[in-house]
Amino acid sequence: FTYTEVGVFDATLKVTDAQGLSSTDSVTITVTAPPADLVVSAMSAANNKSVREGQKVTIRATITNVGQQPAGPSRTRFVLDGSTVLGVVDTPAILAGGSATVSVDWDTRNVSGQHVIAAAADSTGVVAESNEQNNGGQLTLTVKGNKVQNSSFEQSNASGTGPASWSGESTAAGSATWSDGGSDGSKSAST
Repeated sequence: FTYTEVGVFDATLKVTDAQGLSSTDSVTITVTAPPADLVVSAMSAANNKSVREGQKVTIRATITNVGQQPAGPSRTRFVLDGSTVLGVVDTPAILAGGSATVSVDWDTRNVSGQHVIAAAADSTGVVAESNEQNNGGQLTLTVKGNKVQNSSFEQSNASGTGPASWSGESTAAGSATWSDGGSDGSKSAST
């Protein structure tokens, strides 16, 4: 017999042999609900669509208790590319079926390209869980480098009067101009 409800139950077993002799024994069975189970149910970045090198980006993780008991306070760890710890943050107690969002700020200086940020709920193992293997989540982000567009000055703007994504202006040192005659026989900029 399987007990499907939480509670305290008395079970009695009576055994009778072929000669009609019998014996009875009783036991008290306590059935408890499965413990808490913390998972990273979602991750996001504050400016997920266009992260530029040098920006500070807030990484958020939603920690959900999919278990049937409340989970006490714990800690969530954020790791960049499997090796650099971005932070370990306090996670509040979470009721069964509830969730909490925690975050860490990531400084993207000198980290252009694609990166994976992993979050691990209950990273210090203080919450007794029904499944200790499902505590992780991850987010992949691409950090765009700060490259100068048209740095060779070769592409013309729409009117053909200067390089694309660039404008000449007068300064105390003189006026900036764009013309033929670069070092390789193409366009050049001068003052």
